[in-house]
Amino acid sequence: MKLKIDKDPNRKPHARAVLKNLPKTLQAEVYEHLAGSEKMMGQGLQSTTNWLKDTKNINTNNTSLSTFRKWYGLRVRFNDTGELVKEMMEKCKKQGLIKTVEQERRVAQIFFNRLTIDKQDPELWALVENVNLDIDKSDRENQRVKMEKEEHKLTLKTKKPVKKKEITADERQLRIRQILGTE
Repeated sequence: MKLKIDKDPNRKPHARAVLKNLPKTLQAEVYEHLAGSEKMMGQGLQSTTNWLKDTKNINTNNTSLSTFRKWYGLRVRFNDTGELVKEMMEKCKKQGLIKTVEQERRVAQIFFNRLTIDKQDPELWALVENVNLDIDKSDRENQRVKMEKEEHKLTLKTKKPVKKKEITADERQLRIRQILGTE
């Protein structure tokens, strides 16, 4: 089964996306009502749709609510994991384990990958893998360009300029007559 995550959970939502444009506190409340928390069991789509209409005066439907649940859940997990990775990165920097931007990017990606695998979150894992594939593709392209530059420099160094053989005035005249067909 191939999971495809083609939307960034942090991108700006469409203007007509009622649930995604609610204040963050209300979004959290809707998600908690829908998915549940330590305090209460999650309610079904229809129950949450009715609850929103009756108590919050928000009209929505089951499809929109289902889309919101996936989007919000991914966003929360993505942000939680990102915060943990930032903390780990700061510790590594303080200990002197990370010295360059490239090292920082690679280590952050490793931490993020491990956290995603530990949480066994297929949506977040698919998002991370898409990022990893893009990074690998970019690295291969950069490596190819670097190799081509080196190859070109090597070709320029080994190539000896060919000196044109000087011809005498008599040889030139003979060649002109041959071209014109007078000889």
